[in-house]
Amino acid sequence: MFKYRLPSAIVLTSFILAGIFIPGLVGKSIFAIVTVFLSYFAVYEFLDIISKTGKKSYPVLTSIFSASSIGLVLFLDMIIHPVLVLLAVYVFFVAFVISCWLLILFSKMDKEVLDKVINSLSGFFLVAFPLGFMVLLYIIGDSEGAHEGRMLLLFLVAVTKSGDIGAYLVGMSSSKLMPGGNHKIIPSISPKKSWEGTAGGLLFSIAIAVLMSGMIPSSYHFTLNIAIFLGIILFIGGFAGDLAESALKRIAGVKDSGKIIPGIGGVLDLLDSLIINAPLFFLLLVLFRL
Repeated sequence: MFKYRLPSAIVLTSFILAGIFIPGLVGKSIFAIVTVFLSYFAVYEFLDIISKTGKKSYPVLTSIFSASSIGLVLFLDMIIHPVLVLLAVYVFFVAFVISCWLLILFSKMDKEVLDKVINSLSGFFLVAFPLGFMVLLYIIGDSEGAHEGRMLLLFLVAVTKSGDIGAYLVGMSSSKLMPGGNHKIIPSISPKKSWEGTAGGLLFSIAIAVLMSGMIPSSYHFTLNIAIFLGIILFIGGFAGDLAESALKRIAGVKDSGKIIPGIGGVLDLLDSLIINAPLFFLLLVLFRL
């Protein structure tokens, strides 16, 4: 399975690193294209999954709005002051909310329309909204040319995904090496996750957090203790996000959220560990700066 995932992982990682390390508008444009693509399909796949349980929505409309709102932040950050960016996004959200109310107004009291609106809103606020914090991280200091937000985003993704990779590698190895296999955590939700893999993933996250803490601007006070703390917290958050998406798929009776990424599955399968971690990490950064 790993050898099938590797080519897709390399391509995606290359695009993300290009968006982070290539300076100026070129890097930001690459990042914008990747995030708009990922946000569209993450929301679409979520709404497609819940449709399997009979919960209808407006998947295309909601996915377009979600991707547009994220793309709008990055585009406007290139041309106007960051405060005006937030104001413009707020106006965009207001327009979306008004559109939802108008759909209900002109629904001729059709209960199905109400259900679709509510389910569509859940797709935005449960998927696009939390992932949008990755974009907010990215643009920190970008207008001044400091690019500190790009390093913060790299830290978030690297620590979170190293936990995923560590848990996968240690879990697979332990299941083959230990007599009778390893010890499963919640087989009813995720039959492959084990205590051994979880311990390995936690160590991977802590190690990467410590190694990368030196790349973070000193104003964020990423001491050794803070780095270890973040490694632990981001592993737990990523693990919880992964399990939550697995539970969602179990409820809907599907194996993968989609098939758009060869070897990995859907975009939501790729981003599930960041859904909790993105807003959580942003909140922690705010607290660190107080």
